[in-house]
Amino acid sequence: MLGPLPRLHQLVVAIVVVLVLTTVGAWSALATPLPTTLGAVLGALTGLGVAHRLLHDPDDPRRPRQARARRH
Repeated sequence: MLGPLPRLHQLVVAIVVVLVLTTVGAWSALATPLPTTLGAVLGALTGLGVAHRLLHDPDDPRRPRQARARRH
C-alpha cells in the first residue's frame, strides 16, 4: 500500500502501473506463441489489479457512511 495519496497522484500511479504492465505483457507475448494483443490485454488486466492493490487499503477507516438528515 502506498498510503493516502492525493487523487491526482493516485491517478498517475494507476496509469503508470497499467502502462508498464501492458508493455510487459505485450513484450512477453512476443517471446511466446501468444498473440501480442492477448499479452497486452492480460498485462493491462494484471496492471489494473496491481494498481488496485497498491492504492486501496482494505483496513481503511474512512468508509463511506450513510447520509443522515440533520434534525433541528
